[in-house]
Parts: sequence; structure tokens; C-alpha cells
Amino acid sequence: MAAGGVIGLLPRYTARQALAPGLVLRPLRGVAAVRTIDVLARPEALRRRSVMTVADTLRDILSELTAPRAS
Repeated sequence: MAAGGVIGLLPRYTARQALAPGLVLRPLRGVAAVRTIDVLARPEALRRRSVMTVADTLRDILSELTAPRAS
């Protein structure tokens, strides 16, 4: 990207860590960017308490993050 002619989209919290000399961060405005998070696991693993705990915790966090905000 630093050579020019291209644009890369990175999540803001990880982009700072990957920022190389010559690259500039610009906020993305006016675009409805979305992210999809999938949990991949073997069916037998999904019955384990530890895996269910992690999946439930992720679901709770994502529900909080995507809940409509009061103005």
C-alpha cells in the first residue's frame, strides 16, 4: 500500500499496530461498514462447557455492542 495506487481497509484498533512508515490512517465516514464474526467448532466441541461459555460470552458482548443506543 505504501507504494501507492491502492486502499486498504483495516479495523481501527488493529490498524495502529500494523501501521508501516509511509501509511496514513483516515477515518471511514458515510459508509455502512459491517463485520461478521463466526465461531467455527466441531459439533462435539460445542457440547463442552468451556466452548459453550466462550460462545455465550461472545454472543452477550456482541449483543451489547450492536444494541440500539439511546440518544
